[in-house]
Amino acid sequence: MPVEQKVDLPVNLTLQFPLPDGRELVRGPLTYNFDGVATFHVAEFLKDERFKRAWVAGVSTEHQPPEFENYWGIYIHCWAAQHALRLPGDFVDCGVHTGISARAAADYVAFESVHDKTWFLVDTYAGAPIEQFTAEELQLGAAERAKRYALDTFGIVQRSFARYSNVRLVKGAIPESLSQVTCEKIAYLSIDLGSAYAETSVARVLWKRMVRSAIAILDGYASESRRTPLKAAWDELAAEMGFSIVTVPTGQGLLIKA
Repeated sequence: MPVEQKVDLPVNLTLQFPLPDGRELVRGPLTYNFDGVATFHVAEFLKDERFKRAWVAGVSTEHQPPEFENYWGIYIHCWAAQHALRLPGDFVDCGVHTGISARAAADYVAFESVHDKTWFLVDTYAGAPIEQFTAEELQLGAAERAKRYALDTFGIVQRSFARYSNVRLVKGAIPESLSQVTCEKIAYLSIDLGSAYAETSVARVLWKRMVRSAIAILDGYASESRRTPLKAAWDELAAEMGFSIVTVPTGQGLLIKA
């Protein structure tokens, strides 16, 4: 058998905090300090060889964002995918871009060996449609963020998932393209579209198909203050449909179908 190559993830264990007099307060040692999250709590997943291999698989996709350090956020995708394997139903990703999180999670759970599930990857594969953003979202820079992701990624994702016969790419704008998500049951749902209209449309269409205990990951739910309309739209929908969303320090929102 081939020898598995071990991977070491970077370590950033200092937190610099500027004081009014120009000095910097440094507190440590930290266990994690990446992508807006700094803590001295346990972060053992960084040492887990299975996760490290999955991380490398995800970020090895073409045209990955520079200095992408969302280790904890990707770990949550891996954890949710592992949980979903024990449930009836398929996997659905809405908002894929180059497929970093989906590819990492697929590697983590060895999805190529899962014969009773399909993973649907839904995206325009050309960036978010500008017309789906509200005036408030545009005022807060949504169009500029969308332009950064306006890349033809269909071929990139296709090549990244070439080994997975049970992964299906669905191309088109949401909510119209959701008609091509033909599964009757959903065990795993990931949403990262940037637009309040598109994201809440996913929930309205797919919520009834989520099985009990299925997890939905809302990647941009609380990721930055400029996306407050997105969070507000989700909170309003949660109150309307009777579910609750927990905010995690990664900026993601998590909900579990009761």
